Amino acid sequence: MSKVIYVFGPQHSGTRLFSCLIDRHPDVKGILHQSFPCGKDQYYDNFSTSNQYDFDNCDYLVIVNRENEFINKSNMRGGLGKIAEKSKIHIMNELENIKIKNEDFYKNKVVQVSYEKLVSQKQSYVKKILDRIGLDSSKYNFNFKGETHIPNDHLGQPNRNAMVRMKITDGNAKYRT
Repeated sequence: MSKVIYVFGPQHSGTRLFSCLIDRHPDVKGILHQSFPCGKDQYYDNFSTSNQYDFDNCDYLVIVNRENEFINKSNMRGGLGKIAEKSKIHIMNELENIKIKNEDFYKNKVVQVSYEKLVSQKQSYVKKILDRIGLDSSKYNFNFKGETHIPNDHLGQPNRNAMVRMKITDGNAKYRT
């Protein structure tokens, strides 16, 4: 059975990497990828998961987390500024909206993942995520060495906006003092 997975999180939290990692599984039809705010001139006011996609057509929602300090430093480097605290509040509000709209989906289909755990545990963490979203990790090809991956969207079409180089490295290292 092919699945559609919605990957959601703050800009510069690792949403594209998680999208591509999950999309590599043969039983994934496509990925809905959304990070927020989207670009230097876009703000939270226009973004809401409940308005962007009908969760009745989505198999799981994967929420990506990264330590606030590194979200802020990465976004400041990109000219956006400190967004981590506002992002966490935004995620909590969106989760509450999801819970109100569909409590069963909230309890059984929302999966929170950590960028830092991915970096430290790599393959074993990817296996845990795949298991949590009902994908058989024995079907997964863990042999990727820096190749670029373009995930498919929920319609099965390539989404170049979410492509990423498939290399799990510590993106926080450059910000540590």
